[in-house]
Amino acid sequence: MRLSRRRLPAVLLGVLLGLWVLASWSPGEPRALAADWAVREVSVDARVRPDGSMLVTETRTFDLPSNFRWVEQWIPLKGCQGIDDIEVAEIAGGQVVAFSERPAGSGEIPGTFWVLGDGENVRIKTWFEKRGGLRVFRLSYYVIDPVVVHNDVAELYWQFIGPDWDVGTDKATVSLTLPEGAGIEDIKAWGHGPLQGSVTIVDPEHIVFEAENVPAGQFVEGRVVFPVGLVLASNNWSGRTALPAILAEEQKWADQANLRRTLMKLDVYLAPVILLAAVAFGWWLMARYGREYEPDLRPDYYRDLPADYSPAELGVLWNFGNPTPADFVATILDLARRGWLIIEEVQAERRGFLGIGGRVEHDYRVWACADSPRGDVLGPHERLVLSFVLETDFPRQVGVTPPPGAIGTPAAFSAIESYVKSRPVAFRAEYKAWERMVKTAARRHEFFDAASKRGQAIAALAALGLFAAAVAVWTVQAWVVGAALMIAGIGLLVLTFFLSRRSAEGCRQYWLWRAFRRYLRDFSRLEEASPPALALWDHFLVYAVSLGVAREVLRQLPLVYKEATAGAAIGAGWYVAAGQGSGPALGGLDEGIARGLEGFASFASALTTSLQGAVSSGSGSGGGFSGGGGGGGGGGGGGGGGSAGG
Repeated sequence: MRLSRRRLPAVLLGVLLGLWVLASWSPGEPRALAADWAVREVSVDARVRPDGSMLVTETRTFDLPSNFRWVEQWIPLKGCQGIDDIEVAEIAGGQVVAFSERPAGSGEIPGTFWVLGDGENVRIKTWFEKRGGLRVFRLSYYVIDPVVVHNDVAELYWQFIGPDWDVGTDKATVSLTLPEGAGIEDIKAWGHGPLQGSVTIVDPEHIVFEAENVPAGQFVEGRVVFPVGLVLASNNWSGRTALPAILAEEQKWADQANLRRTLMKLDVYLAPVILLAAVAFGWWLMARYGREYEPDLRPDYYRDLPADYSPAELGVLWNFGNPTPADFVATILDLARRGWLIIEEVQAERRGFLGIGGRVEHDYRVWACADSPRGDVLGPHERLVLSFVLETDFPRQVGVTPPPGAIGTPAAFSAIESYVKSRPVAFRAEYKAWERMVKTAARRHEFFDAASKRGQAIAALAALGLFAAAVAVWTVQAWVVGAALMIAGIGLLVLTFFLSRRSAEGCRQYWLWRAFRRYLRDFSRLEEASPPALALWDHFLVYAVSLGVAREVLRQLPLVYKEATAGAAIGAGWYVAAGQGSGPALGGLDEGIARGLEGFASFASALTTSLQGAVSSGSGSGGGFSGGGGGGGGGGGGGGGGSAGG
């Protein structure tokens, strides 16, 4: 991940543009999932009477499958005092066939309809003969007091198509007729719903609302104000002045609708501009805060430890801020090398079936040293590991004879591994505490550039701003621009993880450690006059665990140091090979001992894997619809999913 930092902006550009292409394939407005029936056309004739009531006739053309035998529609009572005089008919072949009303639940008889009321809605369920194709049904009803008479104007605010239909409507036309007696300058009308809708004041008595491709879940609503004198017989008086508030509200919605229309026109064109701007901004952030410093030296090999900090602190530098379970195991090894622990190899033969064959299994006991080293001060993260190994309630091997210099009861690596697997939550808490301590200890080395934190903050704040802008433009139905803003925000948020970088000194040390790792991996193939003293490999091996090359090191040592003496051997004083008992610590690097050490490296690798598993575990004079509204009476819906069916 870190090696591809230079290619990140180009990759980010490709991903963002690809996501934009996918987003641009989406339709301009959200659609319901396809249903097996549809509403092709709705024609509503609404007539306001002088008493403020309204006669409504809805003619709806359905496209139904052959197994459908009922449709259902409901009309909310919000915005009126009730619904009365409900009539249903089917228009077929130029003939109007009236349906008869029957009590709800009295039988599913074709040519009848039920009316059900629950205090909030009136539901009309119509039964008919099964016949597929286009079916035209007419619903008529009388609305009591939908007009509110204010001190200055009378107001009709009504949803002619409600938001609860399960399917969209291909074409909707609403013809509203007002009582006579007003001039055209006295009439103001607004439409709410799809932005492609229109309102036309034909004359003082006739207003027409039209919309096409009305999606499921979208209402078509009209709001009309006219002189009070047209409905003097009304009983629904508010006693307040309303026109200024109505005009202000409609102007706000009209402004929003105009903004939506503008954004919809620019939608596809603005999206790539936004994405390209986001990529350019991200590129600048990477160049300013994320590009690694160039070290003054990049050697192929480095033959000594580049620094003297602990292997866990190396893990912070090596893994870009996060020590790993391998560094935890390396710390155990380092504590043994420094005289705090003794590691003893144990071999046990496991016989095969019926005693035939078998294999030798290795385990490793960890003992406390009888005498802790003088003058060696442990850091907090090292003390925690020492306490974990010596004091955690692993199954201890009581009665085992300790090797020279060891005391107490040992903990086997296999017991530590079992503990980690069986109690991952407890270990994870201890590991996280250790991780925090390591990061604290590593801060004094200033491995990372403090300025890169500023770049991360800038990218995160910009991403949050883009998310907010995406939500804002989605509210005005600029779907592609909103998607581009959201995608750009996600890209910048991802970029924050790449903006941290090592300091100039941290970068220099990182490349020295890389050269040292190559040396550990290749030293047996290098032609050197005098390889490092064998005793140094004690120290090297600890860091080889953190660098992930411990096994390679141990496989090569016998090839280079064929004549090693006991006093100069790896692990002298802290590693006891199997079968040595109270003998010397390790002895020469003969083939058997080399296998033992390589087995130890394998076991350390397995323990690391177990630890890793536990840690991860406007104007009112007509024109276009505005997208506001939703406060009108009437509406409701109907359609599939229980609203029309077989």
